[in-house]
Amino acid sequence: MTAYQNQILQVDTAGSFASRMTSAGGHKKIRVVEGFYLTEWDPAQDLWGMSLKEARLPARYGIHVVLVKSRRAAEGQEKVLPIVPGPNYVIAEDDALIVYGTEEQIDRVLKL
Repeated sequence: MTAYQNQILQVDTAGSFASRMTSAGGHKKIRVVEGFYLTEWDPAQDLWGMSLKEARLPARYGIHVVLVKSRRAAEGQEKVLPIVPGPNYVIAEDDALIVYGTEEQIDRVLKL
């Protein structure tokens, strides 16, 4: 793929997502396909220290974690690390979870 095609793809993708972004209570939701959304969620304190498997987010809330933004300090500075988590990933206090689900499921979890 040429550099030009890459740039067009990036612009088109960003524009496409931006046109599908909605806001709910200060949280931004991105419509992925009709009825399904992505959002960034700061997990409740009772989930800190639990693995994704233990947290059972799909069973409890119907949401799936697709990415973790870890804001852990490294060398005295805050650093955001994108992590594609497995079931044994342990949720930390400074993590933001990128979650996927229906609009109703996303809205419910954002109220926690």
